[in-house]
Amino acid sequence: MKKVKILALTSYIELKYRIGCIPLFWQLFKNLYELGHELVVVPYAGKDLETLWWRSYPNPCYFQFRVFKFALDVKNKRKRKKIRSSTLRPSQKIPQSKIKIPLSSLTKFLVEPFWKKRIIEIFRQEKDFDVVFFLNIPLTHVPSLGKFIKSRFSVKMIYYDGDMPVHLPQYGGFSTSNYVLDDYVLSDFDLVLSNSGGVEKELKNFGAKRVGTLHWGIDPSVFSPINEKKIYDVFFYGYGSEFRENDMQYLLTLPSVRLRDKIFVIGGNGFRNAFGYAKYIGEVPISVWRRKVAQSKINLNITRRSHAVTPDTSTARPFELAAMKACIVSNNHVGLSQWFKIGKEILIAKDAAEAIEIYSWLLDDTETRNQIAESAYKRVLSEHTYFHRAKELISKINSI
Repeated sequence: MKKVKILALTSYIELKYRIGCIPLFWQLFKNLYELGHELVVVPYAGKDLETLWWRSYPNPCYFQFRVFKFALDVKNKRKRKKIRSSTLRPSQKIPQSKIKIPLSSLTKFLVEPFWKKRIIEIFRQEKDFDVVFFLNIPLTHVPSLGKFIKSRFSVKMIYYDGDMPVHLPQYGGFSTSNYVLDDYVLSDFDLVLSNSGGVEKELKNFGAKRVGTLHWGIDPSVFSPINEKKIYDVFFYGYGSEFRENDMQYLLTLPSVRLRDKIFVIGGNGFRNAFGYAKYIGEVPISVWRRKVAQSKINLNITRRSHAVTPDTSTARPFELAAMKACIVSNNHVGLSQWFKIGKEILIAKDAAEAIEIYSWLLDDTETRNQIAESAYKRVLSEHTYFHRAKELISKINSI
């Protein structure tokens, strides 16, 4: 396999921001390094970070990022204050926030020139790259950066969006990022990848000449099982309730009310609903999460509705939980059967009645829980590690 040198431009690289794609980047980059490839990483947002597996250069627009983040934090704080001041019923849904910040007219002058200058500096210092790899960079903020790089340097250009289909216009993006695909923004790339095979045709509408899919996975040295005493019955961990409010209601709220003698727990942040008698335990850092999973008899995978209804769309959580030998119950996610055997390696509840029935059965049957967890564990190690994904990526790069 030909070794390649990659300049990776990432949305974020600091784990403290709790952005779902950041652990993906870390694991993918680590496995690319272990395969013998060289990486240089520059973050679009936040500070740079050098590790054992890659070198880095500073974010050329860190000041602009801080100003933008402050504006978003102010808006989100006002939104949370408004939510707290209202009286919520367990099933009440909070409308998504429509944050409108006039970025597109400003980034041409306040962001893109600094990025172009930094790219020139990096190429001058590094001499050569085989690939420039954009990972979840908001292209509407830097609309001509891809064309600029392509016109000056002989490199392969790849774009990867790990949050599809949320960034398509019909979903409106996450309220915390204010980013959706627009115009013909993908036309400057040799290959456009995403976590969803179900959106490949739609990506061509935004100028993508060649499209492909790179699914999420796990690094077993990061996500692995540990032995802990079971103290929780049903546990869900996540960040943000956008696009999954209804599923959280039927998997958490109603069962926690009906099964009052069971311990339901939620960890994470950004939840905008009341969830019955489920106990909220606050933020759960990644370094602590593995322990919480091990302490839970049942772990929930609640995929965002946008992902769950789009065919061939992967998310991280099923792979991560399986790698930690969790017994997983999921909402109805149409792509799960591609990666796991439903009923043997992962269970699906389509409504509250099914969820209550499944919980009651599993909580009384330790042997079955262990069998399901063991089967999912073997599956993910044999087919869905980031070693597999890194090899797939290099194969796609070499085929351009």
